[in-house]
Amino acid sequence: HGPTRKALGYRLENGQWIKGEKKAKKEATSPPSVQIPKKAKEYIQKGMDLFNEAKKDLKQQRKLLEKAIFYFKAARNLAPNYYLPYFHLGVLYQWIRKFKDAKRNLEKALSLNPHDSEILVELGDTYTWMADYEKAIPIYQKALKKDSHQIKGYYSLGLVYCRLRQFQKAKQILEKGLAKKKDFRLYRLYLLVVNELKPLPWKKKFTISSKHYIVYTNVSEEYGKTISEHAELIYWVYQRVFPKKKLYKDKFPIYVFATWKEYMENGAPRGTAGYFHPILQKLAFYKQKDLDNTLTVLYHEGFHQYVHYYAPYIPSWFNEGNGDFFGGCRKEGNKLMIKPNKWRLGLIKRAIKNKTYLPLDKLMQMSKAQMYSGNRGLHYAQAWAIVYFFWMYQNGLYRPYLKKYFKLIREGYGRIEAYHKTFGKVDMASLERAWKNYILSLK
Repeated sequence: HGPTRKALGYRLENGQWIKGEKKAKKEATSPPSVQIPKKAKEYIQKGMDLFNEAKKDLKQQRKLLEKAIFYFKAARNLAPNYYLPYFHLGVLYQWIRKFKDAKRNLEKALSLNPHDSEILVELGDTYTWMADYEKAIPIYQKALKKDSHQIKGYYSLGLVYCRLRQFQKAKQILEKGLAKKKDFRLYRLYLLVVNELKPLPWKKKFTISSKHYIVYTNVSEEYGKTISEHAELIYWVYQRVFPKKKLYKDKFPIYVFATWKEYMENGAPRGTAGYFHPILQKLAFYKQKDLDNTLTVLYHEGFHQYVHYYAPYIPSWFNEGNGDFFGGCRKEGNKLMIKPNKWRLGLIKRAIKNKTYLPLDKLMQMSKAQMYSGNRGLHYAQAWAIVYFFWMYQNGLYRPYLKKYFKLIREGYGRIEAYHKTFGKVDMASLERAWKNYILSLK
């Protein structure tokens, strides 16, 4: 009956069948002995209860997370040499996108409990959120060295390798993790990596390499060169507006399919003309009849690809608004000139005239879920109109606010905090009146 018992989850140990897997030997992770006041323990439990509630209640999530933070801070004040309050604060600050605060608390937790692999993984995640992959990788590796069964560590490290497009390394680390445990998230990411390593089923494949991009297409070499040329032109525009950062060794990959059918058959999201995959860092779209429409997709999705490398989390209104801002570019001579986005202008004009647009402060503090639900088309159009106004109105009168906002986001501030530190200091009623008049004047 041995095989049957094994199939049911038993193991043979010292001549006896025991239920469950054998626990792996690992380095001791118990923190130094610390006297913890009873009240501190109560605050920690209260914070954990609120955190669990926040995961379920999306409408009240932010308030619940803030309350949980309050209790963990109270516990920290009562037990300043106990690692657990710092650890939970580090996790919660990641949830509300305060990555600097997360980093500081996790580093403190690690100093109090240096052998805990879970703290290391969370610290690595914080660096990953901040797009500092060079610091994240050795932290994950250290966590896995301390605990080879740290499944989240395998997943997070595999994810970073994917973002760096180092798929063979991602595959190897995910295989190691799956050998430890058949985890669903690990397996799903592993399948994504394996699929990405497979060659596309193209009879003809043209590859055009330039300074910052590598274009793969089955259309023609000439068409690939056209896309490559425009990708470099729009990259120059991106860099003029947003700060430069040293990129990974691989060039940005662009896949251009000859037909919509091929595009959809190779994993494209439904209802799209193009997409950027944030895990695989690749941009994909198909050849449309009108080249201008294809280029609009390239310029828009290309911005997501460009900005994601060093700012993986940016508020959706800012991300989509700037995508459409660059999507309106048109070539004049040897340069791209920024023009009003015709895909968005008509809709937002009607919304302003009919008073169906959202107050600016409301849209600019929307969560990702809110941005992509409800009247999604209007949200996109208004996000574009806001961004276009900030960049272009009176030769960039409000441009410094937008740049400071982006700087704060990159530094780890949440969308609410970044808004209040920048636009929250502006007379929004006056700004909104100027915005409406300006957008209505555009042609």
